[in-house]
Amino acid sequence: MDNKSPFFQELSKSKHVTLIGPLLKALPQIENETLLIALAGRRDWLLKSSHAFLSIGDADSAINKEFDIKLKKTKDRSDLFHALVLLKNPLYLKLYGFYGARFDHQLANLGELLHFLQSNKTEITYYDQDNLPLMQLRAKGNWKFEYRGLFSIMTPLHCQMKIDGEVKYPYNKKENWGLFSSQGLSNEDKGQFKITSSQ
Repeated sequence: MDNKSPFFQELSKSKHVTLIGPLLKALPQIENETLLIALAGRRDWLLKSSHAFLSIGDADSAINKEFDIKLKKTKDRSDLFHALVLLKNPLYLKLYGFYGARFDHQLANLGELLHFLQSNKTEITYYDQDNLPLMQLRAKGNWKFEYRGLFSIMTPLHCQMKIDGEVKYPYNKKENWGLFSSQGLSNEDKGQFKITSSQ
């Protein structure tokens, strides 16, 4: 597919993007304004969908081996990396079918998404094998949430953190949070709250 095609033009300005990964078990409900990118073998699922989509892969796990962007089998970066390179600061990014693989793959996926957030202020939602929200990733800054129940907060970088609002354990101390510290485990929200992070 030519990068001057209508899909690429839409992708460059789209605020809603959904990535479909190789571990998807069932297609989720997808909003009309969302652009889709199918990775690896999931292209075959989207052929039955009415949504326009872009496919990326090296054809290892696909039945239909035609891809819009065909990668080399000997590539040194993941399919997810190559998909993220195409995105231009969308407001919302959803990922289905990326959870449940080998643990090293899970860590690599998380690393690619965190690297993406260093230059994009995007709200990322990562879904589990049942298409339920598993975790949300955010860049540094101020973020508002509305949720009821238990939640945990972790950071991959040493940073200052502030949590205020309708939460059981607000936090407003000057010392840095440690990377992936247990300090943010099992907080509880009863409505709206805000997180401010320096990294």
